[in-house]
Amino acid sequence: MLEIDHNWCYSIYTKDPNDNFVEFCLTTGSFNEEDRKNALAALTAEKPEFSKPPADIQTHSAAAKETASA
Repeated sequence: MLEIDHNWCYSIYTKDPNDNFVEFCLTTGSFNEEDRKNALAALTAEKPEFSKPPADIQTHSAAAKETASA
């Protein structure tokens, strides 16, 4: 499992039982007209600028639990 704070939304990535990636996303920021103009400019730019890296990335793995046999 992977958790990423994208600076405007928070995403959790995992896999379903069929090994497909699944993303759960929560928008944590708000957008205004200036953000819209910047997004449209990036879509049409010949060399768009890269956005800043995510604020936080955390990885998690499921550890196999040992069970005591009776």
